[in-house]
Amino acid sequence: MARQLNIAGKNSDEIYTLFYPSNLMNFCRYDFSLFLEHCTDLCRLAARTGEYNVDDVYAVRNSIAGCHKYYEQNMRTTFDKIVVDCWIDYLCKQSEVSVNTLWQSFMKCRNSFEKAIFSRLSDYRYNRAINEWVNLLKLQEYAQVKSDFVFGVHITSPQQALSRATYFDLLFNVAANEQGFPISEIASVGVFTAGRLPNSPFVMSTAAREIARNQLKDIEFKENYRSRKNPDLSDKTAMDAFAAVKKFIPDKNDSMAKTIIKSLTSAPQQIYVPGSFKALIDLEIDISAASGAYLQKCARCGDYYIRDEEYNFDYCSRIQREGGTCLEIMKIDEPELAEAIAASAERVEEEDRDEPVIVYIDKETVNAKMDSLYKEMAARVNVDLTQRDFSVWYQKELHLKDEILLGKAGEKEL
Repeated sequence: MARQLNIAGKNSDEIYTLFYPSNLMNFCRYDFSLFLEHCTDLCRLAARTGEYNVDDVYAVRNSIAGCHKYYEQNMRTTFDKIVVDCWIDYLCKQSEVSVNTLWQSFMKCRNSFEKAIFSRLSDYRYNRAINEWVNLLKLQEYAQVKSDFVFGVHITSPQQALSRATYFDLLFNVAANEQGFPISEIASVGVFTAGRLPNSPFVMSTAAREIARNQLKDIEFKENYRSRKNPDLSDKTAMDAFAAVKKFIPDKNDSMAKTIIKSLTSAPQQIYVPGSFKALIDLEIDISAASGAYLQKCARCGDYYIRDEEYNFDYCSRIQREGGTCLEIMKIDEPELAEAIAASAERVEEEDRDEPVIVYIDKETVNAKMDSLYKEMAARVNVDLTQRDFSVWYQKELHLKDEILLGKAGEKEL
């Protein structure tokens, strides 16, 4: 069953689709170890050469685009400097120094590598940014802890899951408030129709252009309205805007308006705008609980899987090294369960009958082989391999890794 949400990014002018709870499940079990290794190797290389190679940095940044949809949509904005953030965390731990001490040691900015580090440290110092790498790991821990609390027991109804989520959120807010954290500053999720999105003129650009071209021909540009930071004055701003635009509202039977309205019938009617990564994680858990799709850990392998009405077992359906799923391996002697396993196997066989056979490779083996290749090729930079050739090869390596982990490539390709 495809469960999906329409999400509008605060830093983009598009609506993207998020599949739940599979997106959250993927984030909870995502392995960032290879990203960390590649970051540290690239940091050592950059420190040795003094060069901040943008292509390499972006290739590593893009390599974890699959960890969560929020990261993918914001990796060129919020997470643009995540590789440098990882370098800073690595340098601080390696030298056992604080961020302030590291900032002082890079003040001379003798090359592009040191300039990149110093610039990012200055962003921290003046509260323009946080270390997004460290924060990403904290967000993963938050998602794991909350998911385990909400779904980690035997759930018998959506109401039970929602009550557990409500308890967790209430405990979070009470404890945070008692310890002096401003709860009002913790971002939440807004729910809008396509027309009421804050950036709707850009998200719905085609319809907006037609409205501007045909029905706002006589509108005059004016200076920006003096903004009021007090949220209690929001209605005044809205009504001032209404007074200015009401003369442009067409007749109910206007032919052009009817044409534009007809083009909007396919527009999504409920769009979520998360104010932060945490807010989207909370939304995924709430929506999953309400839909009866629970994120649980397999009683055999401990990996996350989705449990719902269609798949209501204690064991996951992921293929293991033994060649079967945990559900098949356990061989539970229950007639109903045996029938369900047989039916499931039949469906999989029917779907995959024409697919080529791919030899399964576990994640640890892939990471080990990829890491060995990376170190071998990195050592050849400026010896018999140019920086540009290394960047091209590395991006191909990352793509192959994703293909293997998704089951689209196997041992032959590796």
